[in-house]
Amino acid sequence: MNRLSILLVLSFIALFFGACGPSGPSGKYSAGFYYANFYEGGKVSFYQASSITSTNYSCMTKGEWRLDGDAIVISGLYNPNCSGVSDWNGKVGVDGGIRLYKE
Repeated sequence: MNRLSILLVLSFIALFFGACGPSGPSGKYSAGFYYANFYEGGKVSFYQASSITSTNYSCMTKGEWRLDGDAIVISGLYNPNCSGVSDWNGKVGVDGGIRLYKE
């Protein structure tokens, strides 16, 4: 291959991966008195636990998420036993890659 061909292929690869953009949150985040676990496909669960690695889940609540620009929009969180979890419905951001905050 000549230099021009290699340059064109590398440019295409760079543009392709640059256009992909962020895919959204994935995994566990702290959220005030709760922890959130984001899944592919737009599902999220919130729960209270003694630590982010704990398996003692209480107040388990499931909802949905979607991206709105740089913000994450959460909806559908409701649990009558843990009314505070509903406060996380709406736009949120991620601080330090591990902590959610309300926008």
